[in-house]
Amino acid sequence: MWKSEFKDCIQAIQAEYNDQLAKMTESTERRCQERISSMENAFRRDNTDSSITKTENKTLKSQLGDNKGRMADLQRENDRLRKELEDLQNRLDDECRQCEEDKDTLRMQLQALEADLAEVMHDLEGMKSHNLDLELEIACYRKLLEGEENSMKRIIEDQAKLQSEGGAQLAGIIAGGRGGSSSQTSKPTIMSSYSRSGGMSMSGGGGGGMSSMSSMSESTGMVKVSKSSKCAVTFAEVAQDGSFVRLENGSPSKDFDLSKWSITRRHPRGTSSFEFPDNFKLTPKQSLRIFAYSFSDDAKSGDLIADKASCNSWGTGNGEYTLLDDKANEKATSKLEYAAAR
Repeated sequence: MWKSEFKDCIQAIQAEYNDQLAKMTESTERRCQERISSMENAFRRDNTDSSITKTENKTLKSQLGDNKGRMADLQRENDRLRKELEDLQNRLDDECRQCEEDKDTLRMQLQALEADLAEVMHDLEGMKSHNLDLELEIACYRKLLEGEENSMKRIIEDQAKLQSEGGAQLAGIIAGGRGGSSSQTSKPTIMSSYSRSGGMSMSGGGGGGMSSMSSMSESTGMVKVSKSSKCAVTFAEVAQDGSFVRLENGSPSKDFDLSKWSITRRHPRGTSSFEFPDNFKLTPKQSLRIFAYSFSDDAKSGDLIADKASCNSWGTGNGEYTLLDDKANEKATSKLEYAAAR
């Protein structure tokens, strides 16, 4: 009985083995078939890709050949441009070198012109100073002539007075002669002389014994004027009688702001000063006179008049005019020095 059971077991195992073997065989065949199909598809795809690759390779080779030719053209163009750039650089260097030489030449010419301009300006300042000296000398002579005119007037008046007194004396003599008495009287004589020191003297002689003398306070001595300026405004004229001072804007094109600027004048009798009002400007080439208070009647339209308290007169004699800015910095001066005639 156990033999039949053993046989059944063996048969069952054999059946199970056959069944598993069939399954494994089928599975293996299916996998192999799929692998073969996949390999066939891959082969076909590889063939297709290979054809495409070959086509692409041909195209790329053709493009590579074209690119090589283009690269050769570009290389030649690059070499040409590089050579042109080198030529331009050399030309630029030459032009820069020429420009530097021209700059040096122009700089030397500019220095020479500046030296000539400085010399011309120095000569101009000398001419201005000489002109001012001449103006001052003319003013002195004018004052001298005015004094002489006054002296001559006084001489004429004295002569008329003497003649009147002589006539009275003559009438007395005539009257005395008629009365039986006679006397001899000499006529008065008048002598006048002019002195080089600027004075006029007069003397009378004769029986009357009368004399009178007048002299001017002016002198024909030398006047030395020293001027300086740190700006466009300068002292163009100063009146010797202390009546006014004249400023001038030497700029040909620019206004000059004198707001809160001031002028001071130191003279033997003290100091006079004047302060400009706000927003006061001198136009180009404009001149301006500032009159002292006591000479305000001589001022004209456009002139300025100083206050009585600060500048009743600009003073006479030695001294210095100074132009100060709004911060009391010295900008221009005009110094007067009188020397008596020898």
